[in-house]
Amino acid sequence: MAKIRSNGFAVSVEENERGVVSIGAPVFGHEGTCIAAVSMAGPILRVATDQVPRFTRMVRRCALDISQGMGFIVRVPKAATGSH
Repeated sequence: MAKIRSNGFAVSVEENERGVVSIGAPVFGHEGTCIAAVSMAGPILRVATDQVPRFTRMVRRCALDISQGMGFIVRVPKAATGSH
């Protein structure tokens, strides 16, 4: 769970179901708490492991768009912006 929290998403390649790839990302409410999740799943024949990064970006973008629609504001640490 710590790795999932750190990454901001989860990927499962045949971990829960043989032949299935799934990707999930949290949806946050206006208070910054997780209120839902967005996920996608498909057969490994259609979601090849080399496509996982692209689908992960899509799932995370969708979750972020929904989160922002719910009033969530992304806060970027000052150090990350280059400001002092």
